[in-house]
Amino acid sequence: MNSNGFRYYVFNLPSILSGVSRILDVGGTLEDYDPVFRTGPEEDLAALRSDWIVIGQDFRDAIATYADRETSER
Repeated sequence: MNSNGFRYYVFNLPSILSGVSRILDVGGTLEDYDPVFRTGPEEDLAALRSDWIVIGQDFRDAIATYADRETSER
């Protein structure tokens, strides 16, 4: 999990080369899942928590932007 609370759970982030090679991967053989990915209620809860952390940060950013605009207009 990085500093903003967001974590990729299922897929590894591809490189440029693997992204280009996926164009030619008609059979879908290059799909690689995170080897530490587990299923179950604990992992679902962790993913949901991560989603809500990011949503909360988006709300805080939007409120701060709005407050900055309001104070600068006065």
